[in-house]
Amino acid sequence: MSVSRSVGFLAYAFVLYSLFILTVDFTYSIRENAAVTGNPTPTFFFPLYYIPLGLVLGFPVLLWRFRQSGSWKFDWDLFVFVGLPLLYIVFFPALYFAGPAFLTPTSGAFTTTLLSIEVGMISGLLAGCFLIISFRKLESRRYGLTFGSRS
Repeated sequence: MSVSRSVGFLAYAFVLYSLFILTVDFTYSIRENAAVTGNPTPTFFFPLYYIPLGLVLGFPVLLWRFRQSGSWKFDWDLFVFVGLPLLYIVFFPALYFAGPAFLTPTSGAFTTTLLSIEVGMISGLLAGCFLIISFRKLESRRYGLTFGSRS
C-alpha cells in the first residue's frame, strides 16, 4: 500500500468521523433545546442532518467511478426506486405533522415506525449514499456493440 493511498484513507476517515461526531452532537443539542422549549418541530428534521454523512460514505464509489473512462450518466432507476422512497422516509416526520394529509398514513404500526428517529437517521444515511452512487460512467464504443456497462 502506498503512502499517498494511506494518507487518503486517513483523511477520509478523519472527515467521516468528524462529520459523524458533529452530526450526533448537533442532533443532541437540538433534542435538548426541544425538551427545554417544548417545541418539537426542529426534531422533525433530524434525518436531514444524516444525508451529508451518507454522501461522504458514498464518496469512495464516486471517486472510483471518476477514474473510469466514459461519459457521466445519472441512474434514474436507482434514484427513483431506491432514493426517492428513502427521501420520503427522511421527510416523513415533517410531512406527518406539517404537510398535507394525503401524503402520509394517519395511524398504525407503519406510521409509528416511520416516525422513529432511528429509521429516519438510517434512511438519511442511505439516501445520501444512494444519491451519490446514482452517478455512473458509461463507456460507449464508436464501432463496437457495447453502448454501456453497469459495473
